[in-house]
Amino acid sequence: MLPHVVLLSILAAVDAAAAPPNVAAAHAGAPEVLFFDMDSAVVAESLDYEEQLVAFVFEGLVNHAAAPHPTVMFDAGYMNFDWPGSDAYWNTWLTGQGRVTFKNVSSATLCGLVAGADPEKRIKGVVLYETDGERQEEWAVPIATTVGAQQQLLPVTKAIIAKHSSCLASLPVVMDLTKNKAMASADSAWAWAFEKLLPQASKTVAFNLYHYEPSIHTDPQSNATLANVDWAVQQKAFIVSIPQHAWISPSSSMHKSQVASSEANPLIVQLNTCVSQMNFKTPTFPNTQINPLFSKALENMDPLFSAYG
Repeated sequence: MLPHVVLLSILAAVDAAAAPPNVAAAHAGAPEVLFFDMDSAVVAESLDYEEQLVAFVFEGLVNHAAAPHPTVMFDAGYMNFDWPGSDAYWNTWLTGQGRVTFKNVSSATLCGLVAGADPEKRIKGVVLYETDGERQEEWAVPIATTVGAQQQLLPVTKAIIAKHSSCLASLPVVMDLTKNKAMASADSAWAWAFEKLLPQASKTVAFNLYHYEPSIHTDPQSNATLANVDWAVQQKAFIVSIPQHAWISPSSSMHKSQVASSEANPLIVQLNTCVSQMNFKTPTFPNTQINPLFSKALENMDPLFSAYG
């Protein structure tokens, strides 16, 4: 998957204000970008949601924001409802224009990607997390992803390491969230993340993964947002996935403090009103009120910021 911003960065990196005089000359100076067949990898290895997450986090980390051009581009048409063939199209068009020289990653597997598409060695290890098979993934996945973004780590479980041991087993476990007692519940996990991770997160980009019940296994959009998490990771956004049942009573201290902080920033009030109509509405939490968890995630953002998800 190639987010529009990454596509524009490729164009900017090789565009010399005017069209190249000829394709041959353009190719001579075109940057080389690796091309990974994510579609084939998902089918061949039966990659589940969390394995796919590893790949997209990898893409966000190796495509460093300060680099003159991206390192790797994905062909992930299975994630694109509107234009499944877009990645292949841009590969063909950019190649034909002489703007980019694409080189296929030699193996269309997760380990082929991890071992073969990190020439600058940006991946520093893994962050280990686990889910209880029920709802723990709703907070464990986004929190592990935020840790990964901040420390250049791939979010993995023990099962993922075992399945892809040839490339993941040798990476050091830099942070082990399975030993963090706060991860046992949504309330304590988000409280820990707000304290430890939010201060280091981007103040210009926010991202909602939208991966929670009751839509987590039924709504295709709940999985499709994963295709853009590479952008959130690259920008070191604080990644949330706050479900409807993560409501906090208006009488609680957290709710009162978040209402106060949100009222100090009208933009947060407006954004929460819009978002609550889509994802945060509950029978006891009307969409005219502010979701305190989401407000907490946004309270330190710049006056103008981008929200994705």
